[in-house]
Parts: sequence; structure tokens; C-alpha cells
Amino acid sequence: NGKETFQLGPNGGRLYVDDMDTTKKFVLSSMGIGLIPDFLCRDEEISGELVKILPSWQWQFVRISFVYPPQRFVSLKVKSFIDWMEKEVKR
Repeated sequence: NGKETFQLGPNGGRLYVDDMDTTKKFVLSSMGIGLIPDFLCRDEEISGELVKILPSWQWQFVRISFVYPPQRFVSLKVKSFIDWMEKEVKR
């Protein structure tokens, strides 16, 4: 929805964020570590701004669904995004 939300945990030490870009911003601001998909932080890893701390650990398989309103034709923007995401997730 375009809004970034976050909440500190009960002990004030944990931050719960519902947006991966926001998580990345906090990590880049040296506010802690975060679980961020490779495709969202690849450039920062290459530049050295971010470093994997558990390089052998991998996410469990997660199903991703692309949803959009029913229509006769899928717009070129939506189709392009889906194609791009499929390539990124397979990397």
C-alpha cells in the first residue's frame, strides 16, 4: 500500500518491519541485521555496503503469488514485472 510500518518489540530491542525495502534501509543505516532476499540486496553486496553473515544458510522454499484484478488481457507492465521476478527469484 506504499506505507512503511514498523514496531519495536516488547523489550525495545527488536524491530518488526512489514516491508523489505524498509528493512534494507534500517540495515544500511547500521541499525542491526536483517533477513533480506538476495535479489533486493545484490547491488549492495557487490559494492560491499552489505555483507552476508550466514552465507551457507538459505531460506526455505516460499511460494510467491502474483495477484491482480481479473481482466481479459494482462498489461505489459504486469507481464514484464512477473517475467523479471521469475528471473530474479531463480538466481
